Amino acid sequence: MNAIRRRSATVLIALALAATAPHGAEPPVAGLGWLRDLAGHCWRGEQADGAPADTQCYDLQFGRHLRGTIEVAGAAGEAPKLLGDSVWSWDPAKQRITVVTWSGSAPVGVIEAAIDGDLVRFAFGPNARSYWQRTGPEGYAVVREFRDGDGWREERRVNYRRAPGR
Repeated sequence: MNAIRRRSATVLIALALAATAPHGAEPPVAGLGWLRDLAGHCWRGEQADGAPADTQCYDLQFGRHLRGTIEVAGAAGEAPKLLGDSVWSWDPAKQRITVVTWSGSAPVGVIEAAIDGDLVRFAFGPNARSYWQRTGPEGYAVVREFRDGDGWREERRVNYRRAPGR
């Protein structure tokens, strides 16, 4: 019985030490930059022509990851065109954000993003990229670009506003 109590006490101490971050350590979610401010809210996207794009909702998970959901609505009365999830995590070794995505219509994907000032940049090979940019406390924009000669051409822009109620 005493051996069991000693073992239980050792396990509890180990768990307490593992859960305690060193003083002055930056929480892992801080590496996500302004993206961490998306947590606790849903955001409705609108395309440049005013058409609805999608709704994205975010929450902090375990105090270190950003968990996202996306829904692209179907026509009135129909099922959504897309439902997907993602987990965004700061990788201090790479100094990048790792994003794991999945949905009912696509395989699991892993992409990386880099913080570049107020932009969060994603590269999709040599000829496509996108960036996310905060446009204020109530919104952000997601821009997709394609290589056009020596420059880049904006192909799509979705402006997101905080959805009421969350």
